[in-house]
Amino acid sequence: MEKIKFAIEIAKFLVYLYSVIKALVLEIESLIPESGKGAEKFNIVKNAIINGGRIAGFTEEITDAAEQIIDRTIDQTVALEINGD
Repeated sequence: MEKIKFAIEIAKFLVYLYSVIKALVLEIESLIPESGKGAEKFNIVKNAIINGGRIAGFTEEITDAAEQIIDRTIDQTVALEINGD
């Protein structure tokens, strides 16, 4: 039963993640438009997602489990929305 609850919480977090990531990436790009600051922008978006998720009630265990997905999703969103890849 615990595994099922954990899986459901991960799924809820992923829905949250996908619903906010594009907006966050675009917002940070508008606030910090300079090139060469990709790592700084990436960390701002990632921290906002993780902290927002925790405020929304997702545990550290959930956000840690989704960390690779968060990283990959930020990279994909930047490539598509900012770099036009």
